[in-house]
Amino acid sequence: MTFLITGGAGFLGINLARHLLTRGHHVVSLDIAPFDYPERDRITEVTGDIRDKATVDRAMEGVDIVVHTAAALPL
Repeated sequence: MTFLITGGAGFLGINLARHLLTRGHHVVSLDIAPFDYPERDRITEVTGDIRDKATVDRAMEGVDIVVHTAAALPL
């Protein structure tokens, strides 16, 4: 399955991505911050703002499940 993780470069997002990758899933990360982790070559990275519909539409192409972990920081 293909999962889109909003906030994929954040604490929750990267840990979820790692979990899904170990189980053989494809991961798309949508985040305003760059995905700067060793798993970068194993995921599809979309850099952008979740408030931008065109960016979200692009990130969702071919996605089966969306997991929303994005947050506005600082809290």
